[in-house]
Amino acid sequence: PGLFKDDVYVVGGRADAPATGGGLALIRSDAIGDAVVFGKSLTSLARSRTDTPLTVICQEHLAELYRDRPEVSDIVTYDRKTLRENQTYQVFLSKALAARRFATAVNAVYSREEISDFLTLNTLAPERLALREDPARLINRADTGSDVHYTRLIDSPATWETELRRHRDLLTGLGVTEPEVGPEIRPAAADHAWAETFFRNSGLQPERTVLLACGAGSTRRL
Repeated sequence: PGLFKDDVYVVGGRADAPATGGGLALIRSDAIGDAVVFGKSLTSLARSRTDTPLTVICQEHLAELYRDRPEVSDIVTYDRKTLRENQTYQVFLSKALAARRFATAVNAVYSREEISDFLTLNTLAPERLALREDPARLINRADTGSDVHYTRLIDSPATWETELRRHRDLLTGLGVTEPEVGPEIRPAAADHAWAETFFRNSGLQPERTVLLACGAGSTRRL
């Protein structure tokens, strides 16, 4: 039982499964803060696979985080609300992902959910990877049984651990040696210009300004 229809994870042996076209799909189904924290991990992964095109799958409003990153070959976006509520959109998106013929799909979010599983598994990539989530953490969602549809689960043993440590475990499991992890964002020139104008017009000094963000994407933080 879950958000999607019963056969949403039936990926093995499907008659419409395409032959691989190569490339790696990196699924980031989370929000902007988590995407920024994953920044250096993305760089480390890309550097370890310079001969592999890397496609990021993310929410529509996060695409701009990846557009100016030369290591990202392509971006596939989706609307989270529509994906949750519209079965026609689910079918459309699953077919679009399968048509990309990725060789590898990586669910890069430790606290997996039905949407991140949906996006990863419906690529139909021959190699489908994710972090092995501790059953003790399955507090806010049902166990949909998606684990069996991954070709490999990467261990990240601690029940409670920092997000950066999870990133390091993921990269190590993907064969990245000495991975560099940490937040990273690469603003475009237009972003720098906007920020300079904002600070100037607001009478603010950047070195004396503190920005507080409460994590509005999660109701538990409000």
